[in-house]
Amino acid sequence: MICHDGCQAAAATANLLRYASLVDLLRSSACSHEWLAAATAEQLWMHHRLGLSSRGDEDVRDLSRAALRSVTSRWLCFMLSSGSPVFPPPCTKSTLHVQERRLLKHTLRVLQLNPDALRKGDRGMPWADRNAIVGLRVWISCPLMCWYFARRPETLRDRRVCCLGEGVGLLGISLMQHAPSYTLLTDGSDLCTSLMTANIALNGLRASFDVSEHTFGGPAAQGLLHSEKVGNKAFDVITASDVVYGRTLPAVDALFESVDVLLAHTPGAAFYHGYTERIPELTSALLESAEQHGFQCEQLPLWEDGLPDLHAFLLPGERRAVEQKPSATFMHRFTRRQSE
Repeated sequence: MICHDGCQAAAATANLLRYASLVDLLRSSACSHEWLAAATAEQLWMHHRLGLSSRGDEDVRDLSRAALRSVTSRWLCFMLSSGSPVFPPPCTKSTLHVQERRLLKHTLRVLQLNPDALRKGDRGMPWADRNAIVGLRVWISCPLMCWYFARRPETLRDRRVCCLGEGVGLLGISLMQHAPSYTLLTDGSDLCTSLMTANIALNGLRASFDVSEHTFGGPAAQGLLHSEKVGNKAFDVITASDVVYGRTLPAVDALFESVDVLLAHTPGAAFYHGYTERIPELTSALLESAEQHGFQCEQLPLWEDGLPDLHAFLLPGERRAVEQKPSATFMHRFTRRQSE
């Protein structure tokens, strides 16, 4: 009888193993939360479409930060084993993918919006999804700013750096390669700060850094400055890339309220803002707001033609965009106006 029962139990177990996933098995047995979390992450690793449920993907907003780090880590393994600079492959049309870039002697890998996954002007996308992904796209001024600072690492070395409106963190991760004493990456979106954290882990950075949510404005900047992370120490360098795109004029003023609070009053302290001009009136408002907050402005070109390393760093769509209107993307360097 015992033998018969034992055979029945073995057969039942074999049948369960045949049809149940690892996650199902762990959920049906007594196990630690750590094992269950690991099993859930393992299951998510195999999803080759990550982004938005309305696009048929595993919705990135439903993932914990730990699971997101696990997914990107596994995707990196697939990418390295395949020798491809992008994973998942473009044919999957995953809304998000890991993109590899080579910037001089540094290799950067970032989980970001796949520009080929969505049709331009896709009217079928819900507004909530549009708002969710706007910060997940790498705008053209961002890689151009990465290139600018890669050729001028002394601007960042041993400096305290704050990156505003970082999105997925490409610019901040690039700046951290140049030995700043401390780097703070910020964005107003919890989804973006989650991707930043995953991308920093993806690049194996060991620099002194923090990631924090921050929406523009004086009171929010005061709270950030006096937070435990920042410790009431202002920043020598502040950066932002295309953070006024589609913004209203009050939002432009809120940007300079943040900069005014966070930027140090020491000589040489500067706010660098990369920008593609789309609405001339918004550019005028940007400069007027800067002047009202006591900043003087210097305009710097970002595009340099005839440089093979820069061409290799940019993706094909980025190269086409900047070559069509090379003068439309530039950078403002704002410094505090010296009293006479």
